[in-house]
Amino acid sequence: MKIRFTPCPKPEPKEKKKVYVLKRTPLKNKPYKIKFRSDKRAEQEKAYLLIIKLWLVGKVCPMCGLPATCVHHKKGRIGKLLTDVRFFLPVTVDCHQYIEEHPEWAKEQGYSLSRLETNE
Repeated sequence: MKIRFTPCPKPEPKEKKKVYVLKRTPLKNKPYKIKFRSDKRAEQEKAYLLIIKLWLVGKVCPMCGLPATCVHHKKGRIGKLLTDVRFFLPVTVDCHQYIEEHPEWAKEQGYSLSRLETNE
């Protein structure tokens, strides 16, 4: 006795749903790309580069005693702190990396300050 299997009947095609597309009026002004930095910040950074070049001359790193090659910002670089010389620390690149990688130690030694404290 042979059993024959017949394929299932084809399913009925489903009704396609209508898609409604909302038509928008074209934009009058083309969208523009947001600037990487504002004009105000760009001016601050120009002034900062000049200040750093002049300020670093003859400075020595307090950690290793070698001539300083970069500046560590004890309180950060936000807003006016970017050009505030009171919070600059002249350091070498290696010492700067160590300060950034060990923030607790840097705060204990006085190489970094809390941004939240307002005591100036």
